[in-house]
Parts: sequence; C-alpha cells; structure tokens
Amino acid sequence: MDAILEQRIVELYLTGLNQYDVGDVVGKGHSTVSLVLRKYGVSRPNGVKIRKCKPFTKEFIDYLDGLLLSDGNYQKPAKQSYNSRYCHSSVTPDWLETIVVDFEKFGVLGKVRKENRLPSGCCAGYTCKQVYYLTTLRYDKLYEQYLRWYPNGVKRVPRDIDLTSPVLWKNWIYGDGSNNVGSRLRLATHSFVDEDLDFLVVEAQRRMGVFFQKYFARVDKEGRNNYELHLTQHDGLKLLFQAIGKPDQACFGYKWPGEFR
Repeated sequence: MDAILEQRIVELYLTGLNQYDVGDVVGKGHSTVSLVLRKYGVSRPNGVKIRKCKPFTKEFIDYLDGLLLSDGNYQKPAKQSYNSRYCHSSVTPDWLETIVVDFEKFGVLGKVRKENRLPSGCCAGYTCKQVYYLTTLRYDKLYEQYLRWYPNGVKRVPRDIDLTSPVLWKNWIYGDGSNNVGSRLRLATHSFVDEDLDFLVVEAQRRMGVFFQKYFARVDKEGRNNYELHLTQHDGLKLLFQAIGKPDQACFGYKWPGEFR
C-alpha cells in the first residue's frame, strides 16, 4: 500500500470515523485499516464517539420513510454506539446514486457498490440481474430513525408516518411497487406483520381516501403468511397518482399508469 493511501486512512480515522467506516471509504478491509493505524501509532482522542450530521427536516424524514417501506433498512448499532447506517439493495444503480446525492444534502455520506453474490432465486431458474448495494457511514440522526423503525430491534411501521407525503409514496413505489397494465398497483409488503399492514390500509384510507386490499402472496421460510397491498381503479388508483404526481425517477415511469407518467 502506498504512503498516500496510508495517510488518507490516518486522516479519516482522526476525523471520527471508526475503522470499519474508514475501510468503506478507501475500499479496504477493517484488518488493513487496523494495521495501518498500528504502524503509525495512531490513537484517537477520547470523546469522539458520535458522528453528527445535519438535522433532518420533516420532508427528508418522509423521504426516508418511503425508502424504509420499500427496500431500505437501518443497521443495528454496535453495543454502546449511538450511530446507525442506512443500507439498501437494488437492481437499479441510478436510483441508488440519486439517493446518495440526496443524503449528502444532510451531511450523510454513502456509496454504491456492486454486490458480488447472486440474487436469491437464481438457482431456481429466475432471470438474474446485477444487484447493487448502497451503504452510508454511521450517524446520530440515522440512529434516531433506527429507534423509530426498530423499537425492539425488529422492523415495525412507525405510527407517526405521514401517508399524505408524495415523496414517501414515490420512494415506496420505486422500490416495491408494480403496475398491472395501469389497472392495479401492487406493493410488496411481505416483510411487515399483519398489524402494520392493517395500520397502513386504514391510514391510507383515512389520509388519502384510497382503499388498499390485502392479498395473500406466499408462505415464508418461517411458515408465516405474507401479504401484498393492492389498489385497483375502483378503489382509488387514479386518486392516489393524481395526489403524488409524476415520477421523479424516469427509470420507474413504467410503474405509473400511462396518463400519470
């Protein structure tokens, strides 16, 4: 390893990043970072434990909530840590790169990389697409959102979520939505418990005037029934898309009914 990269590792560590985050930034493993720090005899001043970013606005929290309803998640913090990171896998790298740019507006740094493993289902004969993975560094405000979404270490839908937010709906549909010839919106909600799905159905009706229906999708590996949420034209499909507007991500236009793209 050249001296310039070693110096970069030292500088990043002294800004408050932990060794894993430094490795993420420079593209090296934790063990390599640790060796460099020992080589230079580097230790960090006490008290640098929480990495802070800008306060999140209500609109940005809506943006994050839409991502969490789809494919996003917050990583469980280490013991005695008050930072969390955001993680997201997708076959659409352009969307992930857009998320990275939006995160940077609030001082949250992340990057997108190719996932080396094959997606689940490939061995069963499904068409395989390259998977990309977004991870951010760990921040205090992401930890606050982790506590909202994982109150007991298990992902649950927060009851203060705002289903009147267009950006929330857009991010949710980008990740988990599918459109059946403009007549039905399907949201893949397999990971949520029945109580959360019932809440989302009632809240969508109360706040947006649309009537989602729960449809059985599959039985998961643990023997639990998984459901999707469906919205038809009769139950308010057009009303929903009129409220949220056109997609900001052109690559997901096919998930919108033709007249709203």
